[in-house]
Amino acid sequence: MRILRKQFKIGSFFGRETSQIRRVAGFTAIFTLILIAVSRIGLVAGAQESGGFRDGEKLTYSVSYDRFKNAGFAEIQVVSRGKLKGRDAVELRSRIKTNEVVAAAFYMVDEARTVFADPDSGLPLWVQVTNNLGVVPERTVRDGLDEQNAEFDMLSLMFRIRRSGGSGNFRLFEKGRAYEVAVQSSSAETVKTDAGDFETDVSVVQSEFLSELGLSDLRINFTRDEQKLPVLIRFQAGRGEFRASLAAYETAPEPAASPTPTPTRSPVVSPTATPKRTPLPYVNNEPLDSELPFVLGEALEFKIASNGQDAGNLLFEAKERKQITANGRLRDSLLLSASVTGTPAGSSLMRVGDSIKTWVSPDDLQPFQVESKVDGGLAFFNQNLKFDQDRGTATAEANRVIQIPVNTHSLVSLFYAIRSFNLRPSKSSTNPVNDTRVAVLLGDQFYVFMLRPADAQAITLGGEKVSAQMISVFTGNPQFDAMNIRLWLSNDRRRTPLRFAVGAYQADLISQRVATPD
Repeated sequence: MRILRKQFKIGSFFGRETSQIRRVAGFTAIFTLILIAVSRIGLVAGAQESGGFRDGEKLTYSVSYDRFKNAGFAEIQVVSRGKLKGRDAVELRSRIKTNEVVAAAFYMVDEARTVFADPDSGLPLWVQVTNNLGVVPERTVRDGLDEQNAEFDMLSLMFRIRRSGGSGNFRLFEKGRAYEVAVQSSSAETVKTDAGDFETDVSVVQSEFLSELGLSDLRINFTRDEQKLPVLIRFQAGRGEFRASLAAYETAPEPAASPTPTPTRSPVVSPTATPKRTPLPYVNNEPLDSELPFVLGEALEFKIASNGQDAGNLLFEAKERKQITANGRLRDSLLLSASVTGTPAGSSLMRVGDSIKTWVSPDDLQPFQVESKVDGGLAFFNQNLKFDQDRGTATAEANRVIQIPVNTHSLVSLFYAIRSFNLRPSKSSTNPVNDTRVAVLLGDQFYVFMLRPADAQAITLGGEKVSAQMISVFTGNPQFDAMNIRLWLSNDRRRTPLRFAVGAYQADLISQRVATPD
């Protein structure tokens, strides 16, 4: 089989050692396998008549990891039919993406896959896998058009298992080698998902592919009706459990009936689901998830000084939680703000009333939009932005579109999100650097901030000694890096910012309180 690789320069935004980067690639593969390949879905009538591929079928999953409830999403779809170099082919697509909050506890996944499969044998004719974690996507192509394939990729394997009735051993080709995959039914279980309540059978998956990646206890729940939909997928990874639960199931509408009389078709049985309850009305200022290191209403005030001279006061607030319209739909949002509350006479750096407001997701702290009103020396930050993280764009004034990596932060959202990052210093003397990387939009350009953690140390704050961890920030931009940007976080669960320094300016925490949201 001919393997074609198109390599691009790539850098992870969540710094990992080389061995872990390879593990991320493997994890992406197995998680895609879990969501789209290893299923014993029974054939519905329409799918069976079309070689196991049901046109327009789309399954969407919500993903959680350990204590993180909204850790990402996954979806698969039968897109189209046609010819590929003269051969009949079915186009299949999949996408899986975890949010940045997962990177703090485990690692990040963002992969898209396109497969053209033979509609009769189900074997892949052409496979493209795109890893979107880097500044530039990395694509790997597997071309089997000119050779006889005997192994499936993960996406085409799903449909082969459907056609075989959901049991047996299968050969999978991933990561440059072949693996055996076995599926075996074990027990029954009632499952509740966003798509409804289902009576299911549980299947256990075994493969050397799993053990090589350090993953275990892979279980899939399938509905006990004719469609055998995979409604819940679980496996152990790292110190927690990944769960993917069915959020939506769609099929293409049936073609319009012909005026010519046709035989009556047998009805297609759909999954039996308990009717969903009427959604409760949205309530403003609901408390934040207890796993976040800060609470709604937290206010942190800093005194800024330069060479021992007062430069003003800056207030950070987790101000309120309300619904806003973002990217064309209502979104649950958390308003984070940074505002100037005091300046010395004649200050040219800041002015009272300067502020930056950022609306973020309360789950992963990814920004939706930013509104800035800044004058004086910080007018550089005076910009309004709307983020579309799924499309990788930020829209500025005059509908100017800026291309950004997915999971790009603003400065204010990063100030809060960094408190959830896994910023543990490396324990290896041979590899002492343990950088975490995150994309941050400044002006019309994004920068990859490298966050380098140090060991805990005692600092003097307000005349008292407190334990803190210094995080050094490197951007690769000589102008920024010359300012020696640093942040000190408290060495406890709250990870409260105690101090930050930029060039000649140093800001120390002088007040911490919880205010009632507006």
